[in-house]
Amino acid sequence: MRRSKRSWLSFVLIIGMLFTTVSFPEYTSAAGVDKTEAVKDTLSVTLKQGYTTISDENTDKIDMSRNISVDISFTPVFNTAVEADKRIEKGDYVEFDLGEKLKFTDEHESQTEWTSPIKDAGTQLKICDAIFTKNPTTGNIKVKFDFSNADDAVFTREDANVGASLKIKADSNYFDWTSTTEKIIRLFGKEYKIGRIDDICAITKTGVVDAKNHKIDWTIKIERYIKGVSPKEYLSLAGARILDKPHILSDSSGDYVDGTFKINGTLIDDTSPDFKRGMDPYNSNIKLYEYTIKNSDLDPANKGTAVVNLSTQIKFNGDFDSDYSTKVYTNDAEVVINNIGYKTAGWFTIHRFGSKSGRFESDDKKIIWTIYLNNENFDLGDVTVSDDLTKDAMDRVPQEFKNAYFQRFDKVTNTWKEEKTPVTPVASGINHKFNIPEVKEKIRLVIETEVDSDNYGLDFDNYAYAWWNGNDAEKIKIYGHASNRRDSSIFQGRIEKIAKSHRQGWNGIGGAEGYYVGPEPEWTVSANQNAVPEPGEYYMYDTFIFDKNIKVDADTVNAAKGFSIRKLGNNSVTALASGVAFDKLLPKELGKHQRLLNLDNPIISSTDGITNAVYEIVKDGKVVGHILELKLVSGTDNFAKFKSKITEQRTLMSGWYGTDKKAQNYIVFTKGSQPVLNKTAAYKYLAKMLAKTTLSADAARKFLSDYNAEAVNDDVFNEDTKKAVSDEVKQKISYDRKSKSIIYRLSVNASGIKDLEGDIGKFIVKDQLGEYFKFAPIIEDAANPANNKYSLIYEGTAAHRYEGTDDVNVSDVYEQTVKAEGHYLSDSELAAKGITSEFGVGYYKGYANFKFDKLDGPYVIFLKAKLNENYAQPGDYNGKGKVRNIATIGIEGLDGTNTDDIDTEFDERFIWKDFDGNKIDIDEKGFIKWNLFYRPYKTYNDNNATKLRVEDEVSSNILLRKEKGTNKLIFDADNYQIWKGEFDQKGDFIHPVEITENLDKIFTYDTATRKLSIHIPDNDSSYKISYITDFADRVKRGDALYNSAALIESTTQKGRTLSAFHNVEADTFGRLRDKVYHRLEILKQNAVGDNLEAAEFNLKRLASGGMVAEDFGTRKTGLDGKIKFTNLTRGEYELTEVTAPEGYKKSEAPYRLKVMELEDGFKVELIGDYANKAMIDKNNLTLINDTKENSPNNPPNNPPSKPGNPSNPNPNPNPHTNPLNPPSPPTPPIPSKSTNPMTPPNDNPSRPGTPTYPRGNTPDPNDPRSPNRITIIDENGTPLGNFVKKSKPDGSVEYVPDEEVPFVNAKMEYKPVLPQTGAGNNGWFYMGCAGLMLIFAGLTLTMRKEEEN
Repeated sequence: MRRSKRSWLSFVLIIGMLFTTVSFPEYTSAAGVDKTEAVKDTLSVTLKQGYTTISDENTDKIDMSRNISVDISFTPVFNTAVEADKRIEKGDYVEFDLGEKLKFTDEHESQTEWTSPIKDAGTQLKICDAIFTKNPTTGNIKVKFDFSNADDAVFTREDANVGASLKIKADSNYFDWTSTTEKIIRLFGKEYKIGRIDDICAITKTGVVDAKNHKIDWTIKIERYIKGVSPKEYLSLAGARILDKPHILSDSSGDYVDGTFKINGTLIDDTSPDFKRGMDPYNSNIKLYEYTIKNSDLDPANKGTAVVNLSTQIKFNGDFDSDYSTKVYTNDAEVVINNIGYKTAGWFTIHRFGSKSGRFESDDKKIIWTIYLNNENFDLGDVTVSDDLTKDAMDRVPQEFKNAYFQRFDKVTNTWKEEKTPVTPVASGINHKFNIPEVKEKIRLVIETEVDSDNYGLDFDNYAYAWWNGNDAEKIKIYGHASNRRDSSIFQGRIEKIAKSHRQGWNGIGGAEGYYVGPEPEWTVSANQNAVPEPGEYYMYDTFIFDKNIKVDADTVNAAKGFSIRKLGNNSVTALASGVAFDKLLPKELGKHQRLLNLDNPIISSTDGITNAVYEIVKDGKVVGHILELKLVSGTDNFAKFKSKITEQRTLMSGWYGTDKKAQNYIVFTKGSQPVLNKTAAYKYLAKMLAKTTLSADAARKFLSDYNAEAVNDDVFNEDTKKAVSDEVKQKISYDRKSKSIIYRLSVNASGIKDLEGDIGKFIVKDQLGEYFKFAPIIEDAANPANNKYSLIYEGTAAHRYEGTDDVNVSDVYEQTVKAEGHYLSDSELAAKGITSEFGVGYYKGYANFKFDKLDGPYVIFLKAKLNENYAQPGDYNGKGKVRNIATIGIEGLDGTNTDDIDTEFDERFIWKDFDGNKIDIDEKGFIKWNLFYRPYKTYNDNNATKLRVEDEVSSNILLRKEKGTNKLIFDADNYQIWKGEFDQKGDFIHPVEITENLDKIFTYDTATRKLSIHIPDNDSSYKISYITDFADRVKRGDALYNSAALIESTTQKGRTLSAFHNVEADTFGRLRDKVYHRLEILKQNAVGDNLEAAEFNLKRLASGGMVAEDFGTRKTGLDGKIKFTNLTRGEYELTEVTAPEGYKKSEAPYRLKVMELEDGFKVELIGDYANKAMIDKNNLTLINDTKENSPNNPPNNPPSKPGNPSNPNPNPNPHTNPLNPPSPPTPPIPSKSTNPMTPPNDNPSRPGTPTYPRGNTPDPNDPRSPNRITIIDENGTPLGNFVKKSKPDGSVEYVPDEEVPFVNAKMEYKPVLPQTGAGNNGWFYMGCAGLMLIFAGLTLTMRKEEEN
């Protein structure tokens, strides 16, 4: 017990000793507090959904599907003169409760907290952090503006405008969807009802093919539920409209099958008015079926789901994609709820049902035909195949049926089953019908026939038809081919036909590869020796039908249809020399139109002994074609060459992608009167019919001077690259602003078509101008306008041809330039060629038509387009744009044309605007630099007698840099600039020279109209003008900052007003404002830049401009040469130098100053000329003093006096109640030499006159009345250090240790001098320690007595 008590006493003693040795902080920082109440009077909150403002909780409702835009702004006050509970201090915060049941949206949707720093747009000082938080339990969102990390300089300002913008949304997860019907949400203390619920309608559509019944069964599943709620909360589908949209194919399949529409298994009466039928208003190939769901159609247990069933037709025959043998059936579906559509689409691809192929056995006596059916393994029931076993293609060798069998496909092993089931057809002539029962898989039907082959190859084209389930109305046609022709065989008789062509490889365009011919191909036909092995009569026939009204096929051109033949030059009907019927010489399928050339002597070269004859094909007395007959020489190889001309209209007009781009020819070889062999030759053809371009403005002026079209060929075609000059280049340099015109150039028929006979038809070239322009005379006869020429037409040649030939190069589809040659065609020459033109009549000459009765070669057409009078009157139009010129070429009576167009930029602006920088930079900097361009719209040449100005009106949310409340603009830095220069052909401003004089005459402002006027110095010169505007207070996200400019000529506006816009996208904004009224800082220096101390100045405001006179006192510069006057108001001031620094001359004349309040900030202006002895930059005035005659080279003889006898400092001074009026400083002791080298002298001197302040009660260094140097002492009067003022980078001032007069023996390290917020005296601490010791002594005595007892 005794040991325990002693231990306890020892513990108490140790604690007491610790209390006497621990040093506690002299002061503590005040904790930040909630200052929301301090800003509530300045708070502005705006809530919007779209363009609708939400404010009235009685009428406004919240749409849960849309974002709520929240804009918050307020004014925090920092001025220390304001009561503490009304101002913001570092560490304070302002917080706003946005409401509950909310969530963030967009990029912040998944976050529960995010921070956005707010900086002053001008200084980039950080004002605060905007902290956005969401309580995940309640959906409560708050915005906290935290000033803990604000830059210190912020708290030296008056106040700021601060704000933030964000998007939130009502969150479905926080609502009770089971026990309440009306939903309420709280926003900024108000309760709003939910209008539209944010729901989801999920819709899917799938299809299953029912091949047996030729239909697709579609299933549409619909679910409607609340978005974001788990588990799903369903909403009723009653009233929802179902729209089903089957796509109808070209074979008319795909439509709805009547009587198949069901909802939730119940058949809907599709004949009632409730079931609507129609067509899609935007696509004539889509049907539309509509039904509105009734409450009775739904399952009472869950009215938020529905299943819709319906069927659409399919056909397994008809039009299959030729490349992929597929057909795609598409069916769209849409559910419309509250006028919002939810869409889906279903589609099903079916493949060609069957295929057929044939092959000869090795002896050429037997053909094996294989028919594949049901490639997709559908359940079809019984399948019937009908096959006509026809003769060969030349109709001379029949087939004889031998046997047939079928095999089924094993879907498990993915192979054909071994069982071959024989099948006996039902025969009727050449037709054979085969029945295959219960088909549910792929089927292979094999048919064997026999033929009697000879020396010539055989071709069999065979068709089979299949149907199932007894539905022969849906027959499927299946084609097969078998041939025993062998091109490599030296024993078979063969014929060939080829054309002279050019090969085109891959050029980046699919399908472009192949061999191409021109409009007049040269053909070579041949027959090998085995085709004519023995003496006899052998012929080859080539038939040419050129009449575009006659189909080229055997079913059309025959004697039964009234056609006959006669020899060329003989009007008598005759027969061919071989005796073969001429209808045997045409293809069964549609061929291509062409004309045989050089009828009198068509053969260019041939085998010796070949003779030829030409027959005319006649219909109703009119020649519609020709037959070239070649009698061959037996026992040798034969060939013959001749030329034809393509007259097939669609071929001649086809490009890379044309479906009719084949030049096709068909020949027949006969042995006696029996056709034995045939051959079809087909080549590709590329139409190069039209190219549209412009002349550059320079080339146009050159062309119009002498109409030498050859001289400007190089302006449109580059001979080195063999390519046309890019339209992208031309569109920027083709408009001639002087004549307000464009010269267009059309290349026509680079292909070189020559239709002298008129077989092809009349070619029509149309040229259509866009808005703003009309066609104008290219040659104008002012005396006789009837002689005006609106077009000039030249003959030409294709620019890009194969070297050494006249053949047009097809390697570049886009190169269709024709080079003009010679002089333009006269009116008589045009008439002789059958070329006519027609221009649009009336005020707008907007189109031109050219007709070529018989196109006989390439041409070049020049046209002139001029700006319409509506816009061409000087000064009426102020704008730029593109005029689109569309040219087409087609054949009269033929649908479809070839088209080329070009966009040409025209620029008739005489003023226009833009601004520098991107959106992010502008928002961060808080200002916009606008650029304005002026270009004369006419030549004035009046020595500027006409007064021109540009009036620019700025929006109310941006501020010009000018004196507040006045018309005076501030011409500092680049606030207002103007350059004289010129504009190049592209409209770029070049060769700028800045104008720096008389800016106040060029730029003026009218406060009443809010218009900035820029007075044009020289009307006939071009200018670039720029100026800066600052964001106004509380500019927020979504605000549009704009200005509008118009040219005023004397008092009349010319052209339209132009505007430029910038939309603010920053989430937060902040803007600091200085204390009223700002500061003037004076720096005193000598001529070499040294700062001068002890210069005294007096500042007075003069009585002028409505301001009363006021004396702001006298100040003395410190070591840094600076003094500062604050709390200045607008007005004129006089600064007088009272005392000059020692050794320097005093400025005798006062300095005149003017303080101006700007729209944003302030400005101090120096009035008068001070011979470079006074210079001002913003609010910093630098004054230069000259030395006296005896300084610095002749310093005064009297040395500085010694300081007086100082007295000992008061060890316990009282704290000052007024830091700005301290008592006389203590007098330091007289320095003396130390008699003991180990004892240092007093190294803590202070300057005479330096005021002393206790720690924690120092003056505000930013107050101009505070001393430049102070000494700080602790509570015992012990000096802690000397401190002097020092300017910070942000312009504020602080006290820092004076390195010039250090305190060597100072016992504490310097800390920032802050007001003391803790205890002001340590006496209480020591009294506490003494009390603890007394208690300890008492306890000790008590315990001793207890021990004794």
